[in-house]
Amino acid sequence: MLASSCRWVFASSLIPEPFRTFCSDFHVKADATVGDVANMLVVIVAGAALCVAWYQLRGLALQTRATTLMALDERWERAEMLDVRRALWEFIEEMEGQATVLPDPHRFARELSRLSNCAAGTLERAKYDQLFLRILGYFEALGYAVQARYIKLSDVHALLEGPIAQAGDVFRGHIAERQAALNSNSFYSYFLWLADRITERQAFERMLEY
Repeated sequence: MLASSCRWVFASSLIPEPFRTFCSDFHVKADATVGDVANMLVVIVAGAALCVAWYQLRGLALQTRATTLMALDERWERAEMLDVRRALWEFIEEMEGQATVLPDPHRFARELSRLSNCAAGTLERAKYDQLFLRILGYFEALGYAVQARYIKLSDVHALLEGPIAQAGDVFRGHIAERQAALNSNSFYSYFLWLADRITERQAFERMLEY
């Protein structure tokens, strides 16, 4: 009876796989002594404690992940960020409208450089600060969090794949120019890293479609 009960406990799906595998090596012999049974009970109690701790940690990790993702989404949907996103979309449409028959991959960098050289306090400089500082500051912090493994890349990809890839297309050339002028590759490097990872995942997904 004791042996069959122990086997049921160890085979239960409620116990994590690593512990079930570990416990499967234990057997209660027919001629087991009281000491053997006591040792087995100690193992069972310890295993139960490990199971409880494992489920608690797993639940805490899931809760923390959900809270972080909700915070990201809430910040992205705030009124001030909506204004920045609208300004970015209008900027892209303006540049696309000026495009000639031949593709001009440098049009965004050229216009951003012009805006950055406008005098402080002008509407054009305010437009540059809004685009460059607000939205890139958000993505830079997000890139750092992903690289430091505070947030999963897959979660960021699911939430903000399009905006990040789009911002990479718009700002990459201008950031490269600023890095060269500053002689520093750290200027918005976390954003560029994040944009590269998102672009790689997009290319991989397209490849799987064929």
